[in-house]
Amino acid sequence: MDRSTIAAIATPLGFGGVGIVKVSGPHARAVADTLFKPEKTRLFDTTYHLKPHHLCHGWIVDPTSNDIVDEVLLAFMPAPHSYTCEDIVEIQAHSGIAVLSRILSLVLKIGARLAEPGEFTKRAYLNGRINLSQAEGVIDTIESKSHQALQMAMAQISGAMHQQVQTIRQTLTDSLVRIETAIDFIEDPDDQIIDDALPQRLRETAITPLKDLVNQYQRAHLFRDGIKMAVVGKPNVGKSSLLNWLIKKDRAIVTEIPGTTRDLIEESVTIKGIPIVIVDTAGLRDDGDSIEKIGIQKTWDCIESADLILFMIDASTIPDENDHRIFNHIKDKNALIIKNKMDLLRAREDSPLPHEWKGRPVIEVSALKQTGIEGLEQSIGRSVLLSENGIVAENPLVPTIRQKLAIDKAKSATRRLIDGLEQHIPLEMTAIDAREAIDALGEITGETIQDSIIDQVFRRFCIGK
Repeated sequence: MDRSTIAAIATPLGFGGVGIVKVSGPHARAVADTLFKPEKTRLFDTTYHLKPHHLCHGWIVDPTSNDIVDEVLLAFMPAPHSYTCEDIVEIQAHSGIAVLSRILSLVLKIGARLAEPGEFTKRAYLNGRINLSQAEGVIDTIESKSHQALQMAMAQISGAMHQQVQTIRQTLTDSLVRIETAIDFIEDPDDQIIDDALPQRLRETAITPLKDLVNQYQRAHLFRDGIKMAVVGKPNVGKSSLLNWLIKKDRAIVTEIPGTTRDLIEESVTIKGIPIVIVDTAGLRDDGDSIEKIGIQKTWDCIESADLILFMIDASTIPDENDHRIFNHIKDKNALIIKNKMDLLRAREDSPLPHEWKGRPVIEVSALKQTGIEGLEQSIGRSVLLSENGIVAENPLVPTIRQKLAIDKAKSATRRLIDGLEQHIPLEMTAIDAREAIDALGEITGETIQDSIIDQVFRRFCIGK
């Protein structure tokens, strides 16, 4: 492991109250001794020079010019009682690109090097403070876009995933020990080391919990990862008004002139706890100028990649050729039919849909009068989750895609192990399957994982975390 001292700006660059420069490694304290001039020397003691885990008020001073760079608070956390299990110094300065860059430059000049993305958390993992699934929970916490996503991230950080996986892994390890012992004593028929109930125990203690984790991912990962939702329809049906309504601000231009939206407009919003990127698209029609046709082609491309489509029609008119063409294009996709402009219909007036459109969820709204939003949001949630149950609130333990792939691998190997035991194939073959399942689960905890995969996990982090 690299034992150099690393440093980085740990807060987003920009204007704000506080910006933090973080330093970790064997020379972190020397950085503080060189650059930091305290206001009161009583905050120093003879053991650590800087009193650990206290905020010290003072100034960062350029040791070459003696210029004061900034008034700061400094915290010193000695190893192993720190985030990385190394000596850490955090300099809490005023936020701003110039001042933070100047402090970081001085730190690097003293001998630290710029940290790589996620290197602080990677050192916490390599030094044994956290396991790999907890490290993934850290980045999921940073990227959380909803309360449910935050719950899932905190379940990772708490070690719940690690504990459950380790329980399954221990079951498989115990089975492997039995198999290897039976191989060693294969000529002794009086010792029934592997009993007939072992396959069923593996189904109950390994296959079932692994299936539960996969099912939880399939039903709830969208709370973490989010979806792409496209609003499509012919010109002037109210797509831009709906976008503005859902995001609660005037993002798209709304006029009575057909073809106003000529490019894709994307905005992020959370609906029923699900992070959603809403895409307002160009109105789909046969005619239009050359620029509008480019936007229309982008709309068709967007439909192909969308997870959910809101097909908007004008409730005050009969669906025309353009409406039918759009429906034929999206009929095999996850789509809702949105009947807009319901305010234009007279009381009890019906606006029937074509027979071939029947069976699709239909939501009646008025984007102008802003009615029907709750029903629309509920329908979006149902279409995405296929359930209105509080799945994540009840069980926030949801694997990441990397963990889910490892679980799939472990589940397949365990099934082969069970089949081998029941079919009495050579024990050497079943031992291979058991080891494969154990190693696959070790990829989640970090016990049997390649360095390249570890690097891939921490590459998701920003510099400074």
